[in-house]
Amino acid sequence: MFTFLTKRMGIILCTLVLCLISPLAHAQFVKGADISWQSEMIASGYQWYDDSGYSTPLHDILKDHHMSAIRLRVWVNPASGWNNQSDVVTKAVWAKNAGMDVMIDFHYSDTWADPGHQTPPAAWSGYNMSQMMNAVWNHTVSVLTAVKNAGVTPKWVQIGNETNDGMMWPLGKASTNGFQNYAWLVNTGNNASKSVFPNAKTIVHLANGENLSVLQWNLDGLASYGATYDIIGLSLYPGSSWQSTVSNYAYNIGYLSNRYGKSTMLCEVGMAASPIATSYDALYEIINQSAANGSLGVFYWEPQGYNNWAGYGKHCWQSNGQPTWALDAFVWSNGGSRVADISEAQSAPQIDVQVYPNPVQNQLKIDIGSHESGEATVYSLEGQALARLQLSSGDNAIDMSAWQTGMYLLTVRSGEEEIQTKVMKE
Repeated sequence: MFTFLTKRMGIILCTLVLCLISPLAHAQFVKGADISWQSEMIASGYQWYDDSGYSTPLHDILKDHHMSAIRLRVWVNPASGWNNQSDVVTKAVWAKNAGMDVMIDFHYSDTWADPGHQTPPAAWSGYNMSQMMNAVWNHTVSVLTAVKNAGVTPKWVQIGNETNDGMMWPLGKASTNGFQNYAWLVNTGNNASKSVFPNAKTIVHLANGENLSVLQWNLDGLASYGATYDIIGLSLYPGSSWQSTVSNYAYNIGYLSNRYGKSTMLCEVGMAASPIATSYDALYEIINQSAANGSLGVFYWEPQGYNNWAGYGKHCWQSNGQPTWALDAFVWSNGGSRVADISEAQSAPQIDVQVYPNPVQNQLKIDIGSHESGEATVYSLEGQALARLQLSSGDNAIDMSAWQTGMYLLTVRSGEEEIQTKVMKE
């Protein structure tokens, strides 16, 4: 048996307090990813490889990194065909078959919708407000019914994407036409979603999760016109100097929940692919702060888009098709721990070992249980041996107090048996 002990009591106690005092707090914090490029990348010949270098389905790699949910964008009539209704249904079935929850993200456009672009589909051009609301209803019901008929039940439905200044311009542009039309469009999408999946939580999604004035302007406007939805969704894309951005975001999610009586969710997060350590540190803090401040979860946006796919540079993948260790932030954050990748076959080594605390600040303890002797080696991620310790029965310790923050590899050998895992130094 190989056991990890973690002593992240601060996070555990904080979570317990939130559950006791807040009706918005939820026991299970969701970690997930938007992988809408998946089908297009597969068609282009892309493959993904696990940490050991074996070709592995993308969903399995994400689950190995403690992700349990997938987000999928849907466009109305995209020129390429990708992200249309049929493509989204295919990917939703893949996610369901992998045992993962699904979020459907409606852009209500033929292409990207974001703070600077909210262009209605070409087929809806020239519609008046009544026609636009009917089109939103029909499209929402059509997509969700197709998803339902394929045997998938989404847990969340996002009504618009990064609608900082409303949606479906010019009719729903809040800064020029006010909030009434925008609120009506949100309500139409919400009601259409509930007509197919009554229990799916609907989301209004805004960019700039660190900018309270932008968020409050939008949400106050929706509230004043009676917009109905369940969750406040946010995006966050910090730069290399990420600390103040994350601090502002952490404050904002608590403030927004209290002000509007709704939970928040980080529907998109991304960091530059390199340096990896910066990305890891930021993601680790973002996930911890999200959980500590009552958020429902965090979704990384297209972590798998390696080798300059679509010119995107905020992924978490190496050029060889394996994830970078930045993705391990989803494993270690929020009180997480990682069990070594040991085969479940009967021939797999069975070593009675405890390694704790992990993450570690000072002394990394290694208890080899009933074994009389062994050897532990700590390596850098580049494979350089940094410390070696001869083990005896009972507790053994490696002093990591002066080591740099980051990820290390630990190998424990006893006789002919060996296990490997990762150790996080805080």
